[in-house]
Amino acid sequence: MTTISSPARNWTIGGLLVIGAGLLAQQVAGVEMPVVPPGLVLVVVAAVLMLVTTWRWTPILALVAGAAEAAAVLVGAGKLVDFGALDVLGATWLRFAGIVVTLVAGVFALRTNYRKQSTATA
Repeated sequence: MTTISSPARNWTIGGLLVIGAGLLAQQVAGVEMPVVPPGLVLVVVAAVLMLVTTWRWTPILALVAGAAEAAAVLVGAGKLVDFGALDVLGATWLRFAGIVVTLVAGVFALRTNYRKQSTATA
């Protein structure tokens, strides 16, 4: 197993952590959610696995976590334009920014992982 480190991997981890920060900020702002949001568990586990392992498939897990969070934000899309509650608005946009970074960087991290793997075996 080779160590796969790339800027895309680091950006993906950062994006996952920003999603988590956005979820916590939403909770503090009063958005109704469980005490420990399942999305928070998902993104933290994905970030930790990307940080401590060198498995080439971990960006797939990050992309799944990002896609799940994107779906959750789209369900509550009204919070992205609700200027009546600025704290919720800011927290939702923080979460959304993390989702975008995770999805874009995750694709690049996945491509880098598989490209390095294919050149190592060729």
